[in-house]
Amino acid sequence: MSEDGMNKKKLGLSSEEIAAMTIKDRVDYFEKIYIKHPDADEIFTKLNECVQSGKSRRREPDCLLLTGDTGTGKSRLIEKFMAGYPREDLEERTNIPVLWLRTPPGVMQGGLVTELIYGVNGITIPNSRSRIYQNTILFRKYIQDCDIWLIVIDEFQHFYDQVKRKLLPEVADWIKVLIDNAKVSIAFVGMPDAEMVINANPQLKGRISLRHHITPFGYTTTETLKTFIKILAVLQQQLPLIEKERCKLFSLDMAIRIGYATNGVMRQIMRLLRKATIAAVEGGEEYISMDVLSETFTKYLHGSFPGKVNPFELKEFDVEKAIHLNAQGAKNGKTIPDGTNNRRNGRQTSKEKVSDIL
Repeated sequence: MSEDGMNKKKLGLSSEEIAAMTIKDRVDYFEKIYIKHPDADEIFTKLNECVQSGKSRRREPDCLLLTGDTGTGKSRLIEKFMAGYPREDLEERTNIPVLWLRTPPGVMQGGLVTELIYGVNGITIPNSRSRIYQNTILFRKYIQDCDIWLIVIDEFQHFYDQVKRKLLPEVADWIKVLIDNAKVSIAFVGMPDAEMVINANPQLKGRISLRHHITPFGYTTTETLKTFIKILAVLQQQLPLIEKERCKLFSLDMAIRIGYATNGVMRQIMRLLRKATIAAVEGGEEYISMDVLSETFTKYLHGSFPGKVNPFELKEFDVEKAIHLNAQGAKNGKTIPDGTNNRRNGRQTSKEKVSDIL
């Protein structure tokens, strides 16, 4: 696909609409930008399999384990999926085809049951050990009465016992019995450690028929850059900036710099560009310059990635050398300076086009 081809499908707001927006309006608009993850369709297919399995109350309903590092977009994907299965509050009943639980830290077995019940009726009930059986019966009734087909347990790693390094046994047993008795599907969503937790519990592991791991965007090989450049092209088209075409976020050179600066993590990419957009507008500009990206990285991202070279401050950026320096610095316990001896002087935008790599 050529650079022109990427711009044929126009996204986002018109210049006139953007010009009428305040900075707050632009921030609010940016917060609503959704970039579809390349794995989204595959993940939605697996979640739909779980929904259909739970809907038919199969003897062994399908369950999913969805893992990924923090910031890779797991919860945002679940949020988008949930939009296709909205809650319906009717006169005589409430339909909740998909129940989503964001697990708070430190929740034990009793707390899990009460959190799930709260997700259904918004009422907090006592969670003492003596009430676990009673509350479980109540929740199983809700599963039937509200047609709950899939339960999404987000932040599943919060049930991990850091001392004993395993899933709290009573929690594992409770979930296993719930799946068997209520014939409901469950999607376990969490950090990569969740896979180890599940694998350490053979009975629960045997009930998970579907798995998926979300990785950050790659930026060091031709194949991974193809995907990342397409993501940046779509993102640039949605920026609330009048001269957004001048950003050239999806040039080969810029894609590598952004990938390195953010480790390819969606949350960090969005933070970098959101803060850079605000800084540009406050500075009287309608596009994101390299200087703005450099200042934004130093102010908002460098603390998350100590030791990283500031890739927007360098005239020539060698990603392989930067990664090597990071590894050496981490090994020696040192912080790598931000390349102040190789500052940009009248640096021109890379002339390499998307078509050169795609």
